[in-house]
Amino acid sequence: MALSSLYNDERYGDAMSLENVVQNGELLDCYGELLTPRQRECLDLYYNENLTLAEIAEYFHISRQAVHQLEMRAIAALKEYYCI
Repeated sequence: MALSSLYNDERYGDAMSLENVVQNGELLDCYGELLTPRQRECLDLYYNENLTLAEIAEYFHISRQAVHQLEMRAIAALKEYYCI
């Protein structure tokens, strides 16, 4: 499977596009200090350490769904900080 097809998987919509992954990583670099420590660590593990949601869930001892929700809330906060 090509990398571009992985990031353009229809199940994830634009959330997994390569451009969004890069943008979210840049937002984390710029505004990460404004997040809670847990949100920042979750995004760092995902975007900088390339851990999967399942691996992050195991690390935090929470469900994969909880990691996904944590990530989505943190990304929404970063985007809000960016627009302010």
